[in-house]
Amino acid sequence: MQGACTVIGNLEKGKSKVKNQTFTASIWQEDDWFIAQCLEVDIASQGESEEAALDNLIEALELSFESPQPSLKNFKECLLK
Repeated sequence: MQGACTVIGNLEKGKSKVKNQTFTASIWQEDDWFIAQCLEVDIASQGESEEAALDNLIEALELSFESPQPSLKNFKECLLK
């Protein structure tokens, strides 16, 4: 089973960093798993249902576009150099 869907509605469910962008996902089944792949960027995920695969893809997209957060460990390493 393969098809494409626009996931902008799902991206607006939470505090998404990418909610103002539209991404298209192709979803298909391989054995017991559903695979969701974003067609605009090279990111994919999987789940035990279509909805789970799409939710996991949305999370992967959010993490991919999230701004890096400095950590105290990195700050200390910079000071010691």
